[in-house]
Amino acid sequence: MHTIPRALLWEILTRGQWSIVGFFLLGILMPMLVYTAMSRFAVDTADPAFLNMHLLFLPLIMVQFAVGIVTAQGSLARLYAAPISTPMLVAWHMLPGSILLASEVAIAIRAQNWLFGFNYPILGPSLFAAVAWAAAQVLVCVSQRTFSTFVVTASPIVVLLLWLHSRYGGWFSQPSHFWREVSITEWMTLISAAALSYFATVAAVGRDRCGEKLPSINGWKWLMQQVERRGQAAAPVLLSFKSAEAAQAWSEWRTKGIACPVIVGLILLLSALIVTIRITFVGGAIETFRSLHEGLLAGGGIFAIVAGVAGLMMGSTARMPSSRNHDLTIRDFAGHSELERMGHFLATRPISDTSYANVILRTALKSMFIAWAMWAFALGTAFLIRSTLGDTIDNVIPRELGGWYFPLTLLGAWIAIANISSVMLTGRGSKFIFAGVTSVISFLLASAVLSSVVSESVQLIIGEVLMWAVSTAIIVGTALAIRKAAQLRLIERSMVSRMAAGWLAVVALALVTKPATVPAVGYALITAFAALVVVPLTTAPLAVWWNRHG
Repeated sequence: MHTIPRALLWEILTRGQWSIVGFFLLGILMPMLVYTAMSRFAVDTADPAFLNMHLLFLPLIMVQFAVGIVTAQGSLARLYAAPISTPMLVAWHMLPGSILLASEVAIAIRAQNWLFGFNYPILGPSLFAAVAWAAAQVLVCVSQRTFSTFVVTASPIVVLLLWLHSRYGGWFSQPSHFWREVSITEWMTLISAAALSYFATVAAVGRDRCGEKLPSINGWKWLMQQVERRGQAAAPVLLSFKSAEAAQAWSEWRTKGIACPVIVGLILLLSALIVTIRITFVGGAIETFRSLHEGLLAGGGIFAIVAGVAGLMMGSTARMPSSRNHDLTIRDFAGHSELERMGHFLATRPISDTSYANVILRTALKSMFIAWAMWAFALGTAFLIRSTLGDTIDNVIPRELGGWYFPLTLLGAWIAIANISSVMLTGRGSKFIFAGVTSVISFLLASAVLSSVVSESVQLIIGEVLMWAVSTAIIVGTALAIRKAAQLRLIERSMVSRMAAGWLAVVALALVTKPATVPAVGYALITAFAALVVVPLTTAPLAVWWNRHG
């Protein structure tokens, strides 16, 4: 009877250890980058902005950690035939994940406190992480992962996130304090939520284990039938394309192109919902839209992160088996690098490596620009509403940000989505991403150690040397990539000329909008930044060539 529980634990601790460690490093990367950048400017850690950032990063790192645990555990459906009761099976699937997620959140917050001198609370967020993992088990465990199941399962998680927000202030108001003490009421609330999640998961897995469908939402099936019927009526009977490249472009846009707009659209929809609820129940329309406007401004700064996530999907050529096959698990997809490579269907299409790479890049550019336009429209709308309500504001973009903010958000997003797509097109994306994230984390840890060992002047010298080294590596790497692509005839001479012109244009734009005084290393960084803008035009065909023929 105890063989299955021990096997589950052994599998997580052995076969799944790299997934857990990898996603843990990926989860703590973003907040550490932001905090490291802010520490360079001697920002007061008592500033209220750090409270907002803590509450913003907390759910994000939980999601990253949870993905690693899900990857390590795999699907519970593969154990449905095991000689163990459903309550025991769910318990031994839920408990290790809760402990791991709570531990990872505690370690991440403790590391932030140690490295940057914060005093973030640890107990409350860690307990919440454990309960949030329990609440997500219906979606994780049940094999019937339909859209309606996702909606029903996500609702308790959204309520829990709002409850977490209320521990730092009001349910829909700005956070005002840290959650430093966990009261008896809060303990009981968390325990009750975990217990309800457990019993709901047991009931759902019990039905799923017997092959019974979960109860459907009233009217949902009819609505899906109407949508499907309209889609079939609107679709042409037969599609004809002028070339294989045009057919591939159509396919890529249908399967991946909506990634960036959907992510941004969901964020904007959730923001609109929060604004509506806050004005309805709390009031303060001016303060609400002021917060929305400021949040959208900050969103432009992190738009590159959204584009990078979309890039992971844009460049994927993985041979993903059908999710209806319960013998395969999520761990199987992440644990074998061969599944990332281009399959025979794509490799034998009558389309050149360069054409396929260009299709991916054009799809990424279109997807990114539509999402950026959605963000810009929402930002302008928030600005107009603030003006209509009589709030005192000067410009859509504050003067301290400057006129370069809009083009920088576009270029930054393009660098993220295009370069990450190129990495994924190699068919070895997981290895590159793991190496890159590990390198960045190691650099941040080394910087924190050096800050307590050497003087500030020595730190500045080391930092300048590293910036010179990184800039030089990017510039030289771009030149070598162009040379290699030209040798393999993946790009034409005219493309090399256009890339050089684009490179110089970005450098010129940066020099025109630069501050009055820039150190010498700043020019190297500008040149490297411009190189990252144009290098995907070379690295994407090289990546496809390597994936397809290497």
